[in-house]
Amino acid sequence: MEKQKKQLILMLLLLVLLVVGYVVLKRNNDLQDSSVTETAERLFDRFDSSMDSSQVTELSYYYDGELCSLIKEDETWITKEDQNLTLKQSTINTMVSSLVATTIVSELENVTDLSEYGLSEPVNIITIKVAGTEYVVNVGNSNELTSYLYMQMAGSDTVYVVSSGITNSFQYGMDDLVEAEETVE
Repeated sequence: MEKQKKQLILMLLLLVLLVVGYVVLKRNNDLQDSSVTETAERLFDRFDSSMDSSQVTELSYYYDGELCSLIKEDETWITKEDQNLTLKQSTINTMVSSLVATTIVSELENVTDLSEYGLSEPVNIITIKVAGTEYVVNVGNSNELTSYLYMQMAGSDTVYVVSSGITNSFQYGMDDLVEAEETVE
């Protein structure tokens, strides 16, 4: 009887510890969830809170080592090199929208070793111009565990962890952006 009493008390203590552990973990998860939603903001809101993708007048980025440079004239995207080419406007607008809508998940301040994030030799360097102001974004590696991407604004020592489809959006070279010419028979 004495042995059963000890076992019952031990099991009750274990149950209380499990309940307390559950409550602590639940509370911690709720706090983390609320802090992420509070800090979720667009990357470019840090630098120009009034910016939207329609205001971007220039875009340049690298694709397979090739610099792709585009300018917008009268709401139409053209290349800097050959202004007579007809480009896929919706594809370019999607690229710009994807960049401007990039959302910060978290930030790493005062980063000294950029190579940890793929930013000492960026995967891509994207430049946009809005109202005469140029913004240069260094795109680093993707985190394999979270699928988040590391980005840094040129001249800043802050690395931003972002959730975005930028790597998918910028998979077009100049040849991919040119509208196919219709052949007349």
